[in-house]
Amino acid sequence: MAPGKLSATDVIELLELVPLPGEGGYFRQTVSVPGAGEAATGASSHTAILYLVTPDSWSGLHMLETDELFHFYMGDECRMAVCSPRGAFEERRLGGDLRTGGQVQSLVPGGMWQGTRLAPGGNQGFALLGTTMTPGFRRDQFRLATQANVESMPEATAAKLRPYLAPDA
Repeated sequence: MAPGKLSATDVIELLELVPLPGEGGYFRQTVSVPGAGEAATGASSHTAILYLVTPDSWSGLHMLETDELFHFYMGDECRMAVCSPRGAFEERRLGGDLRTGGQVQSLVPGGMWQGTRLAPGGNQGFALLGTTMTPGFRRDQFRLATQANVESMPEATAAKLRPYLAPDA
C-alpha cells in the first residue's frame, strides 16, 4: 500500500466504525447533544455520525422523520437515491469532484426514502461520509424499506430503487 493511501479496512479501524445492522455500512456516533426531556423521549437535540460505505455494504433504502444532512469526506463518489413516498425520484452525486457536479453536502428532508451506494468506477473501494440531524436521530423514527415498499412505486421508479434496498430487505 502506498504511504498515505487508506483502505476501507484502515478507515474502519482508525475511526472505530462498526457494522450498522439492517441498513448496512459502517458507522460510529460522534455527537449526541442531550435535548430537553431526553429522559422521557430518548431524543437528543442534535446527533452526528461517521458513516462508511463499500461495494458490499451500503446505506439501504430507508426513511427518517427528521431531515438528515450528509457530508462527503473522502473516498469514491456515491450515488444517493432520494424518493418521495409517491415515487418522485432524484439521484444525487456525493463526492469531491465539484467540477463535474459532485456535492460535498446534501440535505434529505424527513419523510423521504433515501439510500446511498458507491458509484461505479471508483478506485478506493469506499466512501467516508458523515451525517448530522437536528433534532437528533431516534430509532423509533427510522423505517427500513421492504421489497413491498419499492414494488408499490411506479415501475420506472421501482427499477431505480431496487439496487438501494438493504441486502436482507
